[in-house]
Amino acid sequence: MNGYFHEAYFKKHKFSMVPGVQLRNVDGLKKDAYEVEVHRLLSEAEVLDHSKNPCEDSFLPDTEGHTYMAFIRMEKDNDFTTWTQLAKCLRIWDLDVCDNHRGLWRLFQKKNHFLVVGVPASPYSMKKPPSVTPIFLESPTKEEGGPGAAEQT
Repeated sequence: MNGYFHEAYFKKHKFSMVPGVQLRNVDGLKKDAYEVEVHRLLSEAEVLDHSKNPCEDSFLPDTEGHTYMAFIRMEKDNDFTTWTQLAKCLRIWDLDVCDNHRGLWRLFQKKNHFLVVGVPASPYSMKKPPSVTPIFLESPTKEEGGPGAAEQT
């Protein structure tokens, strides 16, 4: 990590200085229990309006304590084109791909659970309603300069 990246990505992040933190529900992170939790979340999640631009703040409702879900194009396990652009829109880590579980990202946005499922690569793609077209965000060209409107294909 050089000084530039530390300054750009970590200077404003807080680190916990609280000693003796007790972790809870560690067993819930074991494979079988985690799969049960993921399926529970997917079954209760409300599918967001995929005709809206996911880069707009209004894509995710201003609610609290809900579970929402969006589907993005992900042709194979290592296809992160849309995910990387969506991460930029959400202002979360976008320098490499991390924190995905079988093509699913589990986030907290605007005090809500937000699930993002890569279609068709993720086995959780089966939860996508037939009427929903996965979101596709292209990598910007140099002239465009950043993520823009969602392309529906």
